[in-house]
Amino acid sequence: MKNKYLKSFLALLTGNGFSQLINLIFIILLVRIMSVEYYAVYRQGNLLIMTFAPILTLGLSMSISYFVPKCETRDEKKTYVFQTAAILLIMGIIWFVLVMSLSGFISETYNNPLLKKYLWVFGITGLSTNLFSFYPFFMCAEGMNRRLAKIVIFFALIKCATIPVYYISGYNINVFFGAFVATELLKSIFISFDTMRYYKGTKPKFTKKTFFTQIKFGIPIALTNMVTAYNKNIDKNFVSVSNTPDLYATYSNGAFEVPLISAIRQSMTGAFLPLFSKEYDVNKQESLDNIANVFKKAATYSAVVILPLMFSLILYSKGAMLFMFSEKYISATPIFIIYLLLLPTQITDFGTPLVVAGKQKYTVMFRVVGAVLNTILCTVLSIIFKDYRLIALAPVLTEYFVVIATLIKTSRIFKQKKLFAFLPGAGLMKIALVCIGVCAVFYFAGGYISIAEPYRSMILGPLCFTACVVPCMMMFDYTRNMLVNIIKKLLRRN
Repeated sequence: MKNKYLKSFLALLTGNGFSQLINLIFIILLVRIMSVEYYAVYRQGNLLIMTFAPILTLGLSMSISYFVPKCETRDEKKTYVFQTAAILLIMGIIWFVLVMSLSGFISETYNNPLLKKYLWVFGITGLSTNLFSFYPFFMCAEGMNRRLAKIVIFFALIKCATIPVYYISGYNINVFFGAFVATELLKSIFISFDTMRYYKGTKPKFTKKTFFTQIKFGIPIALTNMVTAYNKNIDKNFVSVSNTPDLYATYSNGAFEVPLISAIRQSMTGAFLPLFSKEYDVNKQESLDNIANVFKKAATYSAVVILPLMFSLILYSKGAMLFMFSEKYISATPIFIIYLLLLPTQITDFGTPLVVAGKQKYTVMFRVVGAVLNTILCTVLSIIFKDYRLIALAPVLTEYFVVIATLIKTSRIFKQKKLFAFLPGAGLMKIALVCIGVCAVFYFAGGYISIAEPYRSMILGPLCFTACVVPCMMMFDYTRNMLVNIIKKLLRRN
């Protein structure tokens, strides 16, 4: 199971990683050529989608990874996949209608009259995003991880192509948004035909049982995703509603998600669910222990990369912000640093084992409590501090609470002796200590290097990250062997 998981994880990580790297390049270019007012429209439109998209999926996309591996025939698999796609399409259409109907209210709430003119763009984008959400889980469940990686990268490149179109058009915002919508529609058409082609010749058997079984399974996931999205975006919505669009644009840049992080999480979840769904047996302690051990090792794999990334970015945060978002958004640096403190909670999706065990209700419960806590913290912080940027502390503190509660409950459900059996605590401490030591050396040595920003951070940042990653990987047998194998393959090619 470990080898299958690793191959699946690496294939997905490659696709998601490159895709999100391309998306980062897209934002880096966009922020430099687009005016603040139109950039605020783009960010607020995407905020709207990120806040409400989890409601539209009804948890059905992820359920494919649970049901499809358990199906005995292709007809059964097609039933679940097509059933999911049809419902997602209907929900996407409802989204578009609601966005257009409430365009005046939305633009007033976000303090941006210009947003109303372009909400049709985000209505269509939300529809496309909702439909596409089933596709990665379908591909993973059918073992087509490498193909998925190529497709994800391809569409990220297509999206990035809207930048030169915007430039050639003489910075015509209507042309840009038109091209942006065209890429979304192209993606939706492709995945629809690709899925139908794969299941050609099979006959789905839609029944009330399959429908309500999937809905029953998906509702707790939908509620969890909905509350998770609320927790991730309440601070952004709070700033958007109570401040001017340009201040929100600044805040959103500081609160952006480091691309590699979500790529790792998505890849791990996509690889975990199909494999662990087959492995899980509540009556066999060996099965429960095996899942716990593999999950913990996988978390260490990602921590070896994520924690060095966090420490390196904190050390060179000012240069990173200058490089990514230019001088006009440099005031977002404190927000960026605060958000980086979230990374230890992002080494994996700690709620995945609860989904495998069919105990999604606990993830819902923890997220609901977290949402209440997050709302209270946002309100209190906005009252205590005049600086709107400190609101970023609210989602960070909330996420740590949710992760700790999830870890404790998961250990109990999987009958583990340790309270944090699914957390590689000792490994994380070792990695953190190594990173702190390396960053301290770079901090003091950097004082003797007189290079202007952002070039200083562009040179020293990657060096610092590499100096942290290598010794961290050498500390663990499984990561050390992986590093050695990569070096051997590179030497053979040369």
